[in-house]
Amino acid sequence: FALAEPHVCMAPCAAAAEPDTAAAYSSSDTSDGEHGAAGRRYIRLPCGCICIGEASVNGSSVRAGDATGRVVWGASEELADWCCRERRPQQLLASFSSAVELGAGCGLVSIALAKLGLHVVSTDGDTCATKLIQRNASRNGVEATRLRALQYAWESETQLEEVLQAVGRGGRCSEVLVASDVIYSSDDTSFAPL
Repeated sequence: FALAEPHVCMAPCAAAAEPDTAAAYSSSDTSDGEHGAAGRRYIRLPCGCICIGEASVNGSSVRAGDATGRVVWGASEELADWCCRERRPQQLLASFSSAVELGAGCGLVSIALAKLGLHVVSTDGDTCATKLIQRNASRNGVEATRLRALQYAWESETQLEEVLQAVGRGGRCSEVLVASDVIYSSDDTSFAPL
């Protein structure tokens, strides 16, 4: 199994930061609050450069348990790139105003969609990941009114109701539902809640 070569900027992207927050994009910034040491990746997309903090170093979890949602995977980079290209006028996403991302992990796709002007509900089953999504959104100048991160375990009807309310369409789902690399199990029961 090999990942495609990521489109990672080798230096902080000045375009990703607001002028008054440019200092936050220092390549020496390697802490991530309660998650311990983390790397910063600057991912260049057609819609701009996005800074993503990961809560692991060299693929190793900084906390016990499963950290797959706390690193950026190649599929999310490809999906974010596709979303940026499809948001242009006359493309698939051009007319939509809201999105929900399932299994958002670090939030790269959600942040890209929010920067493109969509209102996004970014979900993950891991509460540490949802906190990381909010920090990454803030790092990239995405306001909390534009992107909301919520814990959503697919089997939880209560959490589903919270997600639908956050979408703000009268309890209906968003216009766009995105997900990448969300199932890593050969167990067929993982798909049942979806």
